[in-house]
Amino acid sequence: MTAVNTSKSAPWIALIGNPNSGKTAIFNLLTGMNQKVSNYPGVTVERKLGGCQLGSGDVINILDMPGTYSLTPESYDEQIVTEQVLSWRKEGKAPVAIVSILDATNFSRNLYLTTQLLDIGYPVVVVLNMMDKVQNPEGLPTDTEIIDHFEAASVVRMSAIKKQGVDELKSAIEQAAISGKKPTSNNIPYKIDPQLIAILQPLISAFSDQMNYSPRLALSQSLRFITRSSVTNVFRAHYNENHPEFFEKLISFRPKIIQRLKDLGFSNRTLEATLRYNWIDSTLHRLHEKPKSVIHDKTHSEKADSILTHPWSGPLIFIVLLAGIFQSIFSWATIPMDLIDSGITQFSQLVYKSMPDGILRSLIVEGIIAGVGAILIFLPQILILVFAL
Repeated sequence: MTAVNTSKSAPWIALIGNPNSGKTAIFNLLTGMNQKVSNYPGVTVERKLGGCQLGSGDVINILDMPGTYSLTPESYDEQIVTEQVLSWRKEGKAPVAIVSILDATNFSRNLYLTTQLLDIGYPVVVVLNMMDKVQNPEGLPTDTEIIDHFEAASVVRMSAIKKQGVDELKSAIEQAAISGKKPTSNNIPYKIDPQLIAILQPLISAFSDQMNYSPRLALSQSLRFITRSSVTNVFRAHYNENHPEFFEKLISFRPKIIQRLKDLGFSNRTLEATLRYNWIDSTLHRLHEKPKSVIHDKTHSEKADSILTHPWSGPLIFIVLLAGIFQSIFSWATIPMDLIDSGITQFSQLVYKSMPDGILRSLIVEGIIAGVGAILIFLPQILILVFAL
């Protein structure tokens, strides 16, 4: 594949997905491996930028973001992605579309990040990668169902490792860049208790009024802001520089809201995840998702786990293994131990006969050889324990 150079004047899209979802492989297929590598300020995480030539002949820049499970950051990689997403609105350099890469064999889990990306308000192309590992594609929602129920701009099913679906993805990117369907900004897709809305309202109003966020994004940011201190630090870095009074207002609301949530029995740390997964699970349940029939044949390690961790076979195997280890240590190991003991004894006698009587002979025979031999004799048992455990 011919590499395509990036263009400063070209529009760009963001490639975002969970770690190990095949995101970078797709990036390489789209760009022909011609990528520019730099670092995000202050953190040694690669930032990959490449050019992609679309069917029309136009070039679009593609930014490969670090892998992340959520826009509610816990790791450095997730913090970088969250900071970059926030900066799109501040700098006015937003992508024309977002390409959300999902591992099709873990569809519901990967969909969590996609729902967060949809809240931002940009067209989102949903890519179901690793379709070659899906045994029963009918177990997944159809493209139309994903578009209708999750408001994706389009859906592409592909296998990066087999280079299948690349042209379809390019077409979807081109269409999204021209006239991509944006999620409904005023529509909050998941069910939320009116009491929760009332508690979060100070934050929601602040984001809506002062940051001009849509109701959907304002709620999303409010839920995220109360989650954990790492999110607060990201918000501080983003808002405090240009909107210090706004950030101070957010900080003043936070402890009161968290306390009110606790009084009602809600956890601020898990509230966003609970709402999103309830929405995802209920939607997929209505669409008759069959997750157990979606995954391809189990890997060797998965097959072994199903036996070793089984309630009946697992304990029996564990007992047999322990019995085997004890048997090998206290019975089988005696054979090499006796050989080592015999060898050290013969070597000691040889040295004893070869040296004249004196302190030096006593030191070597009774000190060094006897001391080292006392350790070496246990070597078989030690090796058995090391390799068995």
